[in-house]
Amino acid sequence: MAKKVKIGDLFVVPLTDGQLALGKVLWRGKKAYFRGDLQVGIYKRVTTGEVNGASTQGAKPLSLFYLIVGALERPLRPGWRVIGHEKLAAHERGLTRRIHGGAVYFEDEYLGRATAKDYR
Repeated sequence: MAKKVKIGDLFVVPLTDGQLALGKVLWRGKKAYFRGDLQVGIYKRVTTGEVNGASTQGAKPLSLFYLIVGALERPLRPGWRVIGHEKLAAHERGLTRRIHGGAVYFEDEYLGRATAKDYR
């Protein structure tokens, strides 16, 4: 069985040009509706020689996206591999605030209905 990814896991994604992208798991849903879903940040390109010791410390992600995996226990995506782990910085935790189905959430916590201001 594949190992469950954890918040703070660093991973690499193979790119079509042969380089790798460095990513980090920023959130993993725990409550029923979001259980197993992931939010990941992609931080930078790295070469295979830079993978060992790669870090996101002090950086902001270039891109954020969600992987809707539900309750399935599987790794990230085929070809992606976990290479380490780092504690989330305060600014990274703040990135988990999002609008889903017209409601605002922070991590798994429901904050209320989204307003016009939230969509800006």
